[in-house]
Amino acid sequence: MNGVYLKGMEQNEVSPFEPLQLNYEKYEEVNQFVRKHLSAEQKQRLEDVIRLLRGFESMFSLELLSSVDYLSVGEPHKKLPEIINELSKWNKRKKDLFQPNQIEIAYKHLQDYARDLSAN
Repeated sequence: MNGVYLKGMEQNEVSPFEPLQLNYEKYEEVNQFVRKHLSAEQKQRLEDVIRLLRGFESMFSLELLSSVDYLSVGEPHKKLPEIINELSKWNKRKKDLFQPNQIEIAYKHLQDYARDLSAN
């Protein structure tokens, strides 16, 4: 995949925050593969992931969403103030980077997503 559909890890020597880039020229090829080779269940999983990430596609937003999710895993009823507090203690970078209102947006998005998945 790397170098053909995805760029950024060609040498397998990257730091955790280096960006990866999709090769949009391969979109139709990937789309055809999905249509032809994925089962209905696999297509549904892909749609679920796309729905989860919708609105959180930037590097900043993906880190925010994944950080909030990480702090919520195993404790789905953890309250927002606890998440904000734990995220601010994670490290100085995250404390300075993520504002409480941004954390709240990600937190609500994850809650809505989980509710939608359980309703289906």
